[in-house]
Amino acid sequence: MMYWQEDEEESKRVSDAIVDVVYGLDCRSLPVDHAFALSEAILEHLPWLVEEQGAGVHPISIPEAGNGWLRPEGEDELLHLSKRTKLTLRIPSERFDDAAVLCGKQLSVAGNEMKVLKMRERLLQPMETVFSRYNVVAEGMDETSFMQDVMQNLQAMGIKPRKMLPGREHTMRTDDGMLKTMTLMIADLSLEDSLKIQQQGIGQHQHMGCGLFIPQKSITEVHEVHE
Repeated sequence: MMYWQEDEEESKRVSDAIVDVVYGLDCRSLPVDHAFALSEAILEHLPWLVEEQGAGVHPISIPEAGNGWLRPEGEDELLHLSKRTKLTLRIPSERFDDAAVLCGKQLSVAGNEMKVLKMRERLLQPMETVFSRYNVVAEGMDETSFMQDVMQNLQAMGIKPRKMLPGREHTMRTDDGMLKTMTLMIADLSLEDSLKIQQQGIGQHQHMGCGLFIPQKSITEVHEVHE
């Protein structure tokens, strides 16, 4: 299902109350389905992540493909990380010093050792297109009802979406069972609305990376990099 409405809307800016913090990593590999295990390991040191609006843990990102290699899709297959791989948290800017507690910690993520290195701040970037790899699809929802739910969430923020496109489905393992998720692109946003979506996120389980949006330069980039 595609939602597409042409309109004019003036772009504006809002404050940078929410930021990303980016940590270096020393970790050889993680399973494809690592979001819950990573979140649990981090929450041992930063329990406030669950309570802070807009806070969450981005999934570990690696390229989808390169030099004949394709990113594995099986839940228990391993992602082999490079020294350039980063851990990124989204937090209120006032929590920046609290997040420094994680530096130097040795985490166990689904049986894989991960050492967290130095961190730096990265401001959110307002762009007309934003993308989220994981968005929770409630039990019994089809694509149409999922998109209606997303629209209601956006309207509650005061955002009238013009272009939205769902994508691939994934499942995510948790202690309470499997979560069904779906990728989501939202395009043709004002700068104000782009930042608002990034700052607030959409839906539940943001501490596991669900409903966290990142900016993309274009719709084409979303399809080429993420699909």
